[in-house]
Amino acid sequence: MIVKHTQLAAAILAAGLASQVGAAPFAECPTQAFLVQGSASTTFGVNLATGSYEDLPEDKIPKTIIEGDGKANAVGYNFHDDHIYGWSYAHNSIFKMGDDFIAQPIPRSSLVNNNLLQTGFYIGDVSVNENAYYIYRGGNAHGLFRIGLDPEADDYLVVSRIISGSTLNYAIFDFAFHPDNGSLYSVDRNGRLIRIDGSDGSSQVLGNVGQSGTFGAVYFDVHGNLYISRNSDGYIFRIAVDDPNPVAEFFAFGPASGNNDGARCAKADILPSSQDELPDFGDAPDSYGTSIENNGARHEKNEGMKLGELGSNDGVQLITGAATGEGSLVQVDAQGGGALNGWVDWDHNGTFDNDEQVITDEPMDDGINRLVIDVPEDATPGDTWGRFRYSSQEGIGPNGGVSDGEVEDYAITVTESGVGVITYPGEGSFVSLAYEDNWPHQGDYDMNDVVVSFQTRKYVDASSNAVRYVMSGKLLAVGASYHSGFAVQLDGVATNNIDEDRVYLKVNGEVTTAEPLEQNAPTDDAVLIISNDLWEEVTADPGCSYFRTEDGCDSEQEFRFELSVSLVNGVPVADAPADVLNPFIFATPGAFHGPGLSVEGQVHPGRTLEIHLKNKPVSAQFNTSFFGLADDNSDPDNNLTFLTDNNMPWALELPIVWAHPKETEDVMEAYTGFRPFVESLGINNKTWYLFQNSVNNRVIQND
Repeated sequence: MIVKHTQLAAAILAAGLASQVGAAPFAECPTQAFLVQGSASTTFGVNLATGSYEDLPEDKIPKTIIEGDGKANAVGYNFHDDHIYGWSYAHNSIFKMGDDFIAQPIPRSSLVNNNLLQTGFYIGDVSVNENAYYIYRGGNAHGLFRIGLDPEADDYLVVSRIISGSTLNYAIFDFAFHPDNGSLYSVDRNGRLIRIDGSDGSSQVLGNVGQSGTFGAVYFDVHGNLYISRNSDGYIFRIAVDDPNPVAEFFAFGPASGNNDGARCAKADILPSSQDELPDFGDAPDSYGTSIENNGARHEKNEGMKLGELGSNDGVQLITGAATGEGSLVQVDAQGGGALNGWVDWDHNGTFDNDEQVITDEPMDDGINRLVIDVPEDATPGDTWGRFRYSSQEGIGPNGGVSDGEVEDYAITVTESGVGVITYPGEGSFVSLAYEDNWPHQGDYDMNDVVVSFQTRKYVDASSNAVRYVMSGKLLAVGASYHSGFAVQLDGVATNNIDEDRVYLKVNGEVTTAEPLEQNAPTDDAVLIISNDLWEEVTADPGCSYFRTEDGCDSEQEFRFELSVSLVNGVPVADAPADVLNPFIFATPGAFHGPGLSVEGQVHPGRTLEIHLKNKPVSAQFNTSFFGLADDNSDPDNNLTFLTDNNMPWALELPIVWAHPKETEDVMEAYTGFRPFVESLGINNKTWYLFQNSVNNRVIQND
């Protein structure tokens, strides 16, 4: 029961405490939540909408709120006098705190019936419907207590126990008053949502919200939404407590701490009234989660972490559009060194589903970044929406709040490409390309100077025109001291028929800033450079002279590539480059590549020296005077090129990922069936290249 004072006694008591608890109130019911952390407690202001937080007071210098660095807990915001109340462990009593964030302890002796209170309360809040402070701790010696806070009332600072802690006994760590119905709510460590009637301590479990842990800070907003903050990771969840099946919806990333307690004015919205202080929201229809009511994507505005111009929706461009079954080149203008996540609603169902994430935690450099997203072949053609979120926080989803960065939503039109794909040598398969770089000299003929796995994909439209090529593969070996580049020529496709804006090169999964299209005469056959110097892509491991051509030198380095080339005008399939196309190596400009190959007085032949598969055309850059030198027996007038007088080539295409010869091992010694195969013009020993037909200790296997 409540023990009442006379009005006179209450007035005398209030006057006696005035000098001790005279801190200025908060100016108004704040949208900000307050979080008390640490054993030497300090206060933080938390924006529940975005999870951003700051030290309080506003000078950003953390101050302990209890004199002598004591611990504070069980805090609650008093809507009636705009102060925060809580429990001071050092004083074993309650305190009152104003806008200076310095606790003013109320002496324990001033609390009537203080013998009811044992030490160490960490759960508390101030009622919205009455001017009274409620604290709770489970166990027989404790319970739910009420302390009057109205100096004009008879029960001012009177302690009464509402119910025993053995009757009301939950593993909870904070609770909060609903803004309207007068009940207390909390979530226990097992995820049960609990409603407590403050008048008699009766309680009800409303359901399991699907999240567990220590929820050390609990808040309400004016709409009756409950927010719970988990100590271990700082995640903030929102719960509609009136829902018959309440669920804890992830809402924002907040500050983590082993010792949390929260207070908030339950009559405030979580968004500020000032337009300038609002977070950055997306622009897509609200079915995607755009408004705060639908937990829309939102970011605390920060000039240091942005896409393009902050708030201008200009940081992401889909340069190549979005056609089904194709890659779409995306250009991103980013600042701040954050990570990009992106989603596209491919099935047009009005939500961003888990399998529609197209970019995941992709690090962005300051300035222009380029990457490629794959448009599914079964994407629904038509108008849809994409969402791109940039932040220092990784692991974000299409909804919810983060403390920095920006969200940009874009209307995207998915077009039906009507394109079929011809993959060579087959879906999931690769050929191997092996080059001897001593041409026109036969050299050691170990066929490992450059070894590449290679696949081509040709895209054909409904009119049977080739409209795009994608070449992909991996560098398997570099067994030469000479520096060589690697390129592909599209025979019969003019340079000016390449849609230069839609050409991209990915290396190890990342879109490069390179411009692969070689700038030749407009009508010359198009040449695409994958690397100008393969020794710039890999290095020899310690103790090795080359890359993966010696025993014990099975390097873990990788040079994987994907080159996408779209045509301005489609080429009839019958006339279009097919199968392996025309891949070749060339001498890196400025690097020595053997004697007797000077060009116009230059020691280094550079791009003018190329080595192709036998009988493949050379590019416009090639110096035809090199034909016929040394061991070369080419007859370009009859389309016979890169052959010796006994028909041996300087480059091979093998229909598998090939086990190449070790360093200085002649291919004819490593694969004894190779010479008979060549001399029979391909009639005999057709499977000479298989590993089981090799001299096993003379070759290196590739995965």
